[in-house]
Amino acid sequence: MSDHNYRLGDVEITNLVIQSERGSIDLRSSFISASVYESVFTPGIVADLKVMDMNDLLGQARLQGDETVQFDMYVMGSQRASYTLALHELAELENVGAQKGKQYILKCVSEEAMYAKTNFVQKSYNQLCSEMVEDIHRNYLKSQKPIVVEETSAPQRIVIPSRNPYEAINLIRRRIYRDWE
Repeated sequence: MSDHNYRLGDVEITNLVIQSERGSIDLRSSFISASVYESVFTPGIVADLKVMDMNDLLGQARLQGDETVQFDMYVMGSQRASYTLALHELAELENVGAQKGKQYILKCVSEEAMYAKTNFVQKSYNQLCSEMVEDIHRNYLKSQKPIVVEETSAPQRIVIPSRNPYEAINLIRRRIYRDWE
């Protein structure tokens, strides 16, 4: 947790857009706050983005669960951060005033975490463990992000019986550590 208290203007939101095949919604002017974090309890990045929707854009949108959220921010004295996340849940907080304004929290997770819910690894490998992890990362998590995997020395035969990708990687990891002991 940061011990720095940010003031107005210290953090610049340069992009906040919900995108789908049906169109996009720019919520940059509706932004209130954000929490972007990694947790030991969930794989990948999690973000809670709070917005004030005065024009009922989110209320009228036909969100179907295939939306992505582009979120870019810049903290003074730091590098720009850019996230492409899957919209996991839209939580309505409260109505505001006599007008139609509503506060929402966009609950987002990394796209890999969403793929892991529906993709299962059911495969027999006979190769280096490092190559197995790279295969799962690329083909089952559908990630374009770089991954750093130390190359292993000897091929292994591992059968993965219908596991989500993170469980499959953990199974491979445990096999490597068991062989080192």
